[in-house]
Amino acid sequence: MLAARGNSAGFTLIELMIVVAIIGLLASIALPNYAAFQLKTKTAEVKSNLAAIVTVEEAYFAEFGSYVAAVVGCDAQIVELDIIVPCTPESGRSVF
Repeated sequence: MLAARGNSAGFTLIELMIVVAIIGLLASIALPNYAAFQLKTKTAEVKSNLAAIVTVEEAYFAEFGSYVAAVVGCDAQIVELDIIVPCTPESGRSVF
């Protein structure tokens, strides 16, 4: 059989199709796991950010005797705490 092919080096179409099918199968298994992992990391980041906000709010309360008032508008800066409140580009609303 090999003698009929000569010195031809390379892969057959069937071999390449099998490799593509295997890669597709592995990708279909990996993508949902990746999405779940991203959700977990974003959730952990949100919890960390909220804990930092609580800490800063408590420090502000200890110094001034009241909590920071709600911020209205975008890119507002709370001078006492040196925090810049970002906006979402789509809505123009504050992310907090």
